[in-house]
Amino acid sequence: FFFQRALLNKCDFGFLFDIDGVIVRGRKPLPLAKEAFSLLTEDKKFKIPTVFVTNAGNSLRSRKAQQLSEWLGVEVSEDQVVLSHSPLKMFCQFHDKHVLISGQGPIAEIAANIGFKRVTTVEQLAQHYPDLDKMDHTRRKAPPCAFEEYFPRIEAVILFGEPVRWETPLQLIMDVLLTNGKPSDDFSDAPYPHIPILACNTDLLWMSEFKVPRDNPETDIYGGNLYNRYLMRRRQGNMNAEKQRVKLASPDVQFLDEDADDGLSDLEDSLMFQRDSGANIRVIQSLEEDTSGVEKAQVCESILVCTGVYKQTSDIRVSTHNHRDFVIDPSLTTPTHLVSDVYEAVKTVFQKEDYS
Repeated sequence: FFFQRALLNKCDFGFLFDIDGVIVRGRKPLPLAKEAFSLLTEDKKFKIPTVFVTNAGNSLRSRKAQQLSEWLGVEVSEDQVVLSHSPLKMFCQFHDKHVLISGQGPIAEIAANIGFKRVTTVEQLAQHYPDLDKMDHTRRKAPPCAFEEYFPRIEAVILFGEPVRWETPLQLIMDVLLTNGKPSDDFSDAPYPHIPILACNTDLLWMSEFKVPRDNPETDIYGGNLYNRYLMRRRQGNMNAEKQRVKLASPDVQFLDEDADDGLSDLEDSLMFQRDSGANIRVIQSLEEDTSGVEKAQVCESILVCTGVYKQTSDIRVSTHNHRDFVIDPSLTTPTHLVSDVYEAVKTVFQKEDYS
C-alpha cells in the first residue's frame, strides 16, 4: 500500500515515529505535528514509508490507527502501527496455552487479536478464587459453589501494561507464580524456574499534559540505536561472507581490512544479545522480513526531540527507570540527532537525504 507509493516517489528512506511526547501529549497533538506529517503525505496518503512505534499497549492497533488519523488529519492504517504487545504475535508457542492477562483496556480482545486462544483476566481469576483477593473487602463473599480444583492450570502470565489498581493483580499474579499456575494447590516451595512471564512494557512513565515527566527517553532512543547496531552487524556479516566466498575461489586474494576491528569484539557482540531480551531480536527479525518488494533497511538513525521529557538544559539520563537487571550500553542511549520538535526532525531527515 503506502510502501508501493513510496517506490513510485523513488524514496529510499522511511520513518519510525514514537507517539507520546513526539506527536501528542495525552490526547492533544503537539504544535507543528500536523505540519510535520503534511510533509510526509499527499492527499492525506503517505508518500514516504512511515510506521508508528509506541510503548502503549492498552488498545487495538486499529483503534490506535484511528486515533492517529484523527490527530494528524491523514490516513493511518493499522499496518502502520506497532504497539508494545505486537511482538507477541510471533510467540506462537504460547498461543494455545492457558494464560493469565493483566493490563488496561480491552485486554481479552487484544489477546485474541494477537492469537491467544485460552485467556483468563485477573478479574476472572478473582471470581474463581474469591479467597485470594483479600485486598478488596467487598469481594470477601463465599461463592455458592467452589470449582477451584477444576480450574485449568495457568501456564503463563502476560503483562500488557500497568493495571488501574495494583494491589489485586500483584497479589494474584504472585499467587499464580508461587503455586506454579494452580492457586488451589497447597504451597510448599516456590518453583524455580516459575511459569513464564511475558512483559510487554517495562516503561511505566510517559509525557502527558501534566508538566512532570512521565516518560523515559532512554528506552526510546535505545530501541532505535539497538536496531541500527544490528543492521551494522548484519552488513559486516554479509561482507565477511562475501570475502570468504572470494577467498575460497581465489586463495591468494588479500583484503586491506582483514585485521580491522569495528570497535566491538565478538565477545561484546555475544554479551549484547545475551543481555538484551529475545523479544528484541525477534522484533528485529520480523522487521527484516521482505514481503513488499522494498529493499531491507541498511541504517537506523535515532532523533531525540525536546517536546517530551528531555530538555536541552537537563541530563538525558536523569529519568532512568529501567529494571535493575536491564543493563544498558551507554552508547545506545545517545541519539544521532537532537532537534526541537517532530517538524524539525522531518526537515532534518529531508535535508540529510536531499529530498524535496
